[in-house]
Amino acid sequence: MRNKNSFHRWGKAFFLLRIFFFGMILLVLLTIWKSWEESWPVLALFVVLPWLLPVLVDRVGHLFGTFIMEGYRPRNPRERFSGELIKARRMKAERNYTDALAGANFVLSKMPDHPDALFLKAQILCEGFERYVDAKRCLEQVAAVDNPPPDETTSNWAAHLLEEVTRQIEKNGKGSHQKNLR
Repeated sequence: MRNKNSFHRWGKAFFLLRIFFFGMILLVLLTIWKSWEESWPVLALFVVLPWLLPVLVDRVGHLFGTFIMEGYRPRNPRERFSGELIKARRMKAERNYTDALAGANFVLSKMPDHPDALFLKAQILCEGFERYVDAKRCLEQVAAVDNPPPDETTSNWAAHLLEEVTRQIEKNGKGSHQKNLR
């Protein structure tokens, strides 16, 4: 069975041969119609062009693709996992807390001090599992994160949720019903 690359390679080779033979036919017709002195540039063009054109198209396409995609490259480590966090937030909104926690934990496994992932994990632990002690640990970690620093909104929300979690822990008596869901 042929793999995709070998088929693509043979496709390019046949394309080059077709251009070459088409050029040779044009050259013969031009030679018959005009004298040899006027047709030698066409011969040079059709001998060199089939080998040069695909390389030029490939390079220009690569440069153009790099130029277009440059704006979408993550600029810092915090943005690198934004897609995973968006999925986890959607799962949390759908009340699918197990998958949302798995998404937040995935981001934290790659970048343990990601403030948005820590805050999201704290929210999930509070809302979905009532694990307030673990949520408090996550929120305290958000406050301690230096690199990258959390933005002001995340810091304010984390501080507010930390107050609520602390009140809930005092109300429940240290959350003795905690389960290990890590």
